[in-house]
Amino acid sequence: MERAAAILTAAGPAGHSVNGGGDVQCSGDRLWRIGIADPLHHGRLALVVTGRDFAVATSGVAERREHIIDPYTGLPPAGLASITVVGAGLAETDAYATAAFAMGSAARDWVEGLDGYEAFAVTAAGATWQTSGFGRYKD
Repeated sequence: MERAAAILTAAGPAGHSVNGGGDVQCSGDRLWRIGIADPLHHGRLALVVTGRDFAVATSGVAERREHIIDPYTGLPPAGLASITVVGAGLAETDAYATAAFAMGSAARDWVEGLDGYEAFAVTAAGATWQTSGFGRYKD
């Protein structure tokens, strides 16, 4: 998706988005609004993320249920129902979202340490948290 967005940018469209399985690369100065599925309430949004020239990736149980496996336990990770990560490029943003989801409760501190990335999470119990800079992406 990131490569497709780069091809579109090179071809000239001023602003565009490329969506692959719910992960989105948004390009241009336009303000983009991306709805994030609520992993605990099918058909509802957990929040709307806004930004310009950025990527949004979510990992969790909303669409594909328990499809990420903790390599140490062989079981689905516990603690989070979903985590949304925003950053510049979709390839790394998506990889970070998957890694953060697998980390469970340790994800918040880990994402805080990543330069240029922010996160919003819904816990398995329905509580939410966000990294310190995520507020600039909330609608």
